[in-house]
This record gives sequence, structure tokens and C-alpha cells, in this order.
Amino acid sequence: VQDSVQITNENFVVFGDNNLSGLKPPNEQNLHQLKRVWLAQITGEDIKETPLHFRLELHNLLSPQFLERVKDGQLKMWMLHDPYANNGTVSDFDNGYVEHYTPFDLEILPDGKVYAHFKDVYFDEDVSSFDQFTFAVGPEMLLQVRYTQWQCTGTCFDIEILITGGQSPYIVKLFDESQNLIPVTFDPILTELYEQHTYTANVCATMEYLVKVVDDNNALLEYTFQVNPQNYTLDLGPDQFFSETLTEILLDAGQGIINDPEATYQWFFNENQIGHYESSLWASEAGNYKVIVTTSDMACQLEDDINLSFQLNASVTYNYICSEEQSFLSIEVSNGIPSYSTHILGIDNGYDVTIVHETNTLHQGIPSGSYEITVSDSAGSSFQVLLEINPNQTTPLEFDPVAPLSSSQPTITLDAIEPFGNNPNHIYAWYHDNLLISTSQQLEIDSPGHYSVIAYDSETECEVEANILIDYIFEVTLETLFESNGDCRSSNNTLNIYINFGYENFITILQGNSGTFTYLHSGDFTISAIPYGEYIVTVTDNDGTGHIYQETILFENDISVLELDIYTQLIDICESCTGQTCELIYGMCPNNIPSIDFNCPALIFTLDASVLIDNNPNVTYEWYLWNDLITNNPELSFEKSADCYTIYQDNGSCNRNAVYSIIVTDTITGCTTSQNFAMKGWCPVIDTPPALKTYTSTVYPNPANPDVTFYYEVGSQELFGGTVQIFNVLGQILYTNFIQGNIKYTLPYNITSSGTYFIRTTTADGTILVDRVIIK
Repeated sequence: VQDSVQITNENFVVFGDNNLSGLKPPNEQNLHQLKRVWLAQITGEDIKETPLHFRLELHNLLSPQFLERVKDGQLKMWMLHDPYANNGTVSDFDNGYVEHYTPFDLEILPDGKVYAHFKDVYFDEDVSSFDQFTFAVGPEMLLQVRYTQWQCTGTCFDIEILITGGQSPYIVKLFDESQNLIPVTFDPILTELYEQHTYTANVCATMEYLVKVVDDNNALLEYTFQVNPQNYTLDLGPDQFFSETLTEILLDAGQGIINDPEATYQWFFNENQIGHYESSLWASEAGNYKVIVTTSDMACQLEDDINLSFQLNASVTYNYICSEEQSFLSIEVSNGIPSYSTHILGIDNGYDVTIVHETNTLHQGIPSGSYEITVSDSAGSSFQVLLEINPNQTTPLEFDPVAPLSSSQPTITLDAIEPFGNNPNHIYAWYHDNLLISTSQQLEIDSPGHYSVIAYDSETECEVEANILIDYIFEVTLETLFESNGDCRSSNNTLNIYINFGYENFITILQGNSGTFTYLHSGDFTISAIPYGEYIVTVTDNDGTGHIYQETILFENDISVLELDIYTQLIDICESCTGQTCELIYGMCPNNIPSIDFNCPALIFTLDASVLIDNNPNVTYEWYLWNDLITNNPELSFEKSADCYTIYQDNGSCNRNAVYSIIVTDTITGCTTSQNFAMKGWCPVIDTPPALKTYTSTVYPNPANPDVTFYYEVGSQELFGGTVQIFNVLGQILYTNFIQGNIKYTLPYNITSSGTYFIRTTTADGTILVDRVIIK
């Protein structure tokens, strides 16, 4: 019985069910689920850490047929727990993320009652509000597949294969649609985390895949799945601000997930889940909002957050009307929550006034001096400015700040009415860096600098000045390119400089260990053949007098060059065991594959393809015997055998040697290298030799006419090699040809003399096919 646990107050679990009875038909894993499904909801955080114990009454749930098979061990009871389900739909408990529990005890009482005990069940360990669970009866072993799309974009997926039950060790194989074997790796870390034997793989093609699992008792499970890459995005946008008119803000997380109407949404406010599961949310409180979006197949999960707050904008300007000899403060507010409070504190004259207002306001009669002016709104936002006031002198005005010139805003229009008001008597004079450029009311500018406008009233003879400094954003993008050949041994480094916004001409300085290089250009620019190393890139516009863009780049030769020394290991093993000089022999096998022949009784030796490979977790190994993949381990051992597996022997093309290949691939860079060699009299030490191929052969037309072409065809389900020969009845060889790397081989041939002839094909794995052709 499970140990008792202490549960603090206000922490409990609420259960409910759909009140159905009976079993469902078997699913793909041959599980008969109960039609009854339970919904669990927790209250309090502590309950998440509390293990629960279930005692399931089987004698009233299962038919006698199923009950007896459970009692004698032919079938197993399972608890199915879906932690990601909500209370909107009933889970089908048939996805890769359902948790499976097996009974820790099957209680059989003398009165015929039978109970299954499940312990250490935890609810709501994720961030959902609800869990669902049910029970099922089925086989000893279950198989699940989870696949996760890299970055939620592209075509590549991480595959996790989870095995529950059965008897380890397991043989796990993953095939694509063309029956190509995909490397699968046992993951001890995930196995410990999931408490299920877990194997991992990577696939990058949209197709259907097949998983085959065989446990130590030869129980077989197969599972077919298909990956469908999507390019999903999630963007709640930039941070936003509430205002007097904008009291609610709509947050929409569904725009990038519109192709998946079954995606789930979980919203959080200041890191606390708020129980909202729609794609959009109306927010009315300031704080941090976060959403987690999970696609319906759980292959992709995206997260984004946004800050909503109140931001008071205010401007305080001093105005002097020379015609009326009046001075006043103009206080303008926006994006705040009324009412407003403006505190005017004289730093050097003791002036201290607080004004409460609902909108913009004016304050007249302020004496000269230095002031600290603070504007606050009812939400607690504030704005502060320091101001120097001299009522006896006309103070130059300032335009409201404008965004700098950029690629998105290449021109800016200034209007003199903004600082001076609409005075029909005003005569304007615009200056750029102290040069008169216009006398219009408005001025369109496309270059940075200091701008001023003087407004002169001919009636009052008042002259007022306003100033603004127009800046710009120097927009530069650097792109570094590394190009390599197929084996990643040589490269050409290139730097592309893109000028998105700036003013000609441009000066680029590339400074590194190999020297300093200066380039003058009028737009985008490319620098090629750059040596490896770190560089400081400095780009200046406007002939070197404008803005400066600087960035550090690195061309690092971090591509691991893959090297193999299998040939050296073979020679060392041969010389160590024979005491003689050994060498590889070329010319005995096709494609210049070297062979080696040595005889050392009672010896087992191992070849290691990882000796010269850096400790790189992205490297994969593939050992082939002819065209058969025999292991993905870096090491392959051999033992002496007078009769190595017949399927490994080539009876013609390589002097009865078996040809081995090792291919090493860096899955990140795509770099690859390989070595081949031939050897006989030694067997690879592997768990299960590849199965014999099957072959078919035929001759047509048969019988055939003299001196008329007939055709001989031989084929297999996989690539094969071998020798084809034609004999007469006396055993004389009339024709010989070698077959290499074919799935189907066709020989057109004609014979001038009547009689019976024989065609024999001897394949590389030792299979012999004999056909007869009759020439009329």
C-alpha cells in the first residue's frame, strides 16, 4: 500500500467522469480503453508534489474473458494520463505525450475480486488547468513517438521514440518511405527523465516514417508516423501604453498560428497563469503578459511576452509674447490618466506652486530663475524638466522632437506654425547650419543638421526664433559568408556590407591581425578572400565626417575536418600479429578498393573510426558490408572464422573478399569522409547479420530463334552485385560479365547455333541462380 502523505489545507484534487461503461475497440497499439474518462483539477500548488494512489476494481470493469487474461499475465492493465488535455474536449489518449502507468501490484482475492494498484501518480505538473485519465487493457509493451520541429521553422525534426513495458534490451530501427535506415541513438538522460526507454533520431524530409521495436522476448511493435513541417511565428508586438482613451489593449497570439485551429493557448499575467485559453486577450491592467502556444500535434511550442504600462508624456515650454510683454508656461500632457498635478519649484528663488488640471494648461506670471518642474498623473507616472526663465528676454523656442531620418523616414516636413502659432503677419526665414535655405511656412528636409526658423511680425516688430536638430540613423548590415568544398578542407571568407541608410561617400576600415585595410565606396560593398581571424569593422559615412558604425566579426575555422586512419590501423594490427611487414594491396577489387590478407589464429581485433575525430557530438558513423548497414557505432570488431557469413562473400568481383565501408558525417556542417577496404577470413562481430536478399530471374523469349536477341533479367529488392555467365551443355563458358550496384540487371544476347544453353548468376552474397534457354 502506498505510504500516507500530509496534504496542507486548501490543497486538494477534484475528479469527475463522463459516467460511461464498457471498452472501446482496440487502437493502433491494440489497447482497449475504458469508455469512462476522468477529469482532474487541482487546487493549490502543493498538490502538484503529492503522489496519488489508485485502486482500480477490475472485476466490475472487465468482461470475464479479459479478466482471466489479465490475471494469468497474457494482458496488462494500463493507466493513461493526458496532462495536456483541457475541459473542452475528451482526450483520445493516443498521442506521443500521454503518460502510461503500469500496476505495481495486481491484487487477486479469494472471493474473485481483482484490483490493480497504481501509485505515484502526479497531476497538473505542466501549466494547464486540467488533466484527463482513463484505464486500458492491452499488450505488455507500448510504443510512442514524439517529434519536435526545430525552431518551429524549416523541415528538420527531433524524434523521440519511447518504449514502456516489454523486456530490455530493445532493437529499435527507424525507416523512411524508401526503407532507408535512419540512425537511432539510445538516450540515457531522457530515459531517466521520462522513466521510459528513450531513443532519439533526426529527420529532415517530409514523408512517412516507420518505427520497428523488438524486445528481448522477440515481441514486435511497429508504428507509422508522418512529419509535416510548418513555419509558425508568434509576435505580440512591441510594448504598449495605456492612456486616457486607450483603457484596454487587445493582445492577439493567433495571427501566426492561423493554419492550426486546434492549437492551444495559455496566458500568464506577471508569471501567474490566468486561466484564459483563447488566442486573443483583452488586457486592462499594467504588467507583463505572456502566452505559450502549442500546436495540436505538439511538435512546436512558441512563447512571447509584452509589457503594458502607463507612460505620461508632457512638454513644458516657456513663452514670451514680446508685443504684449507677457510670459507664461505652457504645460501639455498626453498618454496619461487625469487628473494631473504640476509642481513648479524654484531652485534659487523660493518659488513653489502646485497646479491641478484635467488637460493642458497655462501658468502666467512666473518670475525669472531656475526651475524644477514635475508633471504627474493619477496613475503615478511622472515627467520632470529643468527650465531657465528670463521674462525680459525672448527665449528661442524648440520644435517638438521628431524621429531621425532613416530608411523608413527619408524626409521630414517642418511647419513653422508648430512653435509660433498661426499668425498671418509672420514672415519666415529658414536656416540650415546658419545658411538661409527657404522663406516658406513649411520646409521639407532630407539631410541632417541644425535647423532654425525666425518668425518676424512686421506689425509688432517682434522676432521669435525656433530651433531643431535633425539627426539620422546610419543603418549598416554586415553579412559574413563562409564557403567550403564538400569535405570542408578549404574555404573563402566574404564580408558583405549593406548600406541601408546613410550619406555618400562611405569609408570602411577592416582591422585585424593580418593588418588594416581601408575601402572607399558609394553604396553596398563586398570584401572577399578574408583570412581567418577576428576583425573590427568600422564604417563611416559622409566622406568620413558623419556617423560611425562599428562591429566585431569573427571568421573562425571551427569546421571539424573529418579524418580516418582505418588503413593505418589495419596495417598495425597485421604487423603486430604476424611480426612481418604488411601493406595494402590495390588492383584486386573494383574501384581501386585496397585489400589486406593476414592470418592470426584466436585473435579478435577492433577498428575505431573515431580515433582522429574530435569530441564532436554531431558526428555519425555508418559501417557497411557491401551495401548492408551493419552498425552505427564508431568501433567494429572482427573475429577469425573459417566460414564467415556467406552473404558477406563476393564470389567473383573481389577474389572472395568482403568489402567494408565506413562513412563519417558531421550532421551540422554536412562534411563527410569515408574509407573502403576488402578482407576475407574475418567476421564482423555484430548481433544480427543482415538477412539474405531475395532474387528473381527470367529469360524471354524462350525458346528463342537462332541469331535473334533474347533477354535475361535478374533482380532483387536491394542493390546487389555478382557475376553472370552463359554455358553450353559441355560446360564451356560462352560469356562472362560482372554486375555492380544494380537492383535490376538486363542482358541482351543472341546465339547462332541451336541447342540448350545455361545462364548462371552468382551474387555477391553467394546466391546462385540458374536459368535455361533453348535456341530452336
